[in-house]
Amino acid sequence: MYSIPKYDLQTAVELPPCQGPKLRRFRDFAGNIKFKKLLSNPVTEDSGAEKKRVDSSDISTGGHGYVFEIDIEGETFALKIFKFCSIRKLRQAYASAWSDEVNDEILIYHSDPFFAECRAYGRMNEVSSVQESGKRNDPTVISRRKSDRTGRELAAPCHGFLALSTAKYDKIFRESFGIKDWSRSEDDKKLSQDQRQPFRALVKTFLGSEKSMRRPRKMLDDLKDLRSLGIFQRDIFARNYVDGLLVDFSLAETDPYWIWDLIRDEGRLLEKRKNAELHLMLFTELGRQTAASR
Repeated sequence: MYSIPKYDLQTAVELPPCQGPKLRRFRDFAGNIKFKKLLSNPVTEDSGAEKKRVDSSDISTGGHGYVFEIDIEGETFALKIFKFCSIRKLRQAYASAWSDEVNDEILIYHSDPFFAECRAYGRMNEVSSVQESGKRNDPTVISRRKSDRTGRELAAPCHGFLALSTAKYDKIFRESFGIKDWSRSEDDKKLSQDQRQPFRALVKTFLGSEKSMRRPRKMLDDLKDLRSLGIFQRDIFARNYVDGLLVDFSLAETDPYWIWDLIRDEGRLLEKRKNAELHLMLFTELGRQTAASR
């Protein structure tokens, strides 16, 4: 279906290495990352009853990593560090006749939560770059929106990806935050820390730590604009909103997407179904939040 070049997370300039939108590496910087606060809940393999919740969520319902408030060269950011994702988990999450028709590489590059966010933010950033440079009619960029807002106004901005050395940062996560569960493969666990896969992370604008769903009309408009860019967010919950903006795209499907490619003939039906689901997911979640606040 696509050509699949190999890549090195430590040296890659943009990801994922397949056709479609890509996210660029975060800027080079001197010094270390200062981890100030863990913003997400530290649920690990050792947390008893919580272990079952992690297993059940896996790929399909969240729990894909940990989010920190950090400092880089005096600037505050939110850093999302992703758990590792095996092809076996992805095959289980997308158990259908369709999944048998896609190769492992494309399934990983499109549906692994880290790459799913890279693709969604890559699309938003490329549209923003075109709009900010004044090339609003550039035919090389997908933009079918009626709105003139940039991609960076539709969600918490993402500034690029980082590879974090396991040897350098694993001890910080264990000792300072009690985080041990990264879903590494057994083969990776057998390696010394300096040989293990680096942590995969995205650097985002820090919006605060309070989860909030505000301005429902604007939120729905944001989702429609994202859809017009070919980004369909499947995980619309209060936990993924801060100050009324989406901060998580780990389950997003961004065009071109392997399932969509397999069912292009059903495109119109698929579009109607997804738009209906979008409305239902948002307002179901808003209803839950309203009931919980009473």
